[in-house]
Amino acid sequence: FEGYQACVDWPSCAFYEELLTHYPQAKVILSLRDPDKWFDSASETIFKGLDSSFGPSNLQGQMARKLIVENTFGGRHMDREHAKAVFTAHNDAVKRTVPANRLLVFEASMGWQPLCDFLEVPVPAQDYPRTNSTDEFKQRMQAHKKT
Repeated sequence: FEGYQACVDWPSCAFYEELLTHYPQAKVILSLRDPDKWFDSASETIFKGLDSSFGPSNLQGQMARKLIVENTFGGRHMDREHAKAVFTAHNDAVKRTVPANRLLVFEASMGWQPLCDFLEVPVPAQDYPRTNSTDEFKQRMQAHKKT
């Protein structure tokens, strides 16, 4: 990871313990969402893309299906209650595992201040962004299918 200062989302979140061992001073930001809203969004975006857009010749898609669908959700990613339980268990495990001084439990509604305080950087003048909505993600997936 030379030259990089951060990693986000899958696949890195699946290996947070290994990353913490390798980078003992790393800080972790656990971005929380309501489990029902998370599932609604994931099932319309990430999970739908995993089920439909990656053919057998797409290595990135194969890796994502293996890591997310099989390894993380045991093939039951579209089972709402099971997926929410896995999501909640992951969040709880991160809270138990990551030392408190290296963990920020964050919700986007909190805005810049706690995030910037944790990262020891100044708060930007612009408003905290609201991006990556379900609709925006779907548009990116459509554009990806065309390429």
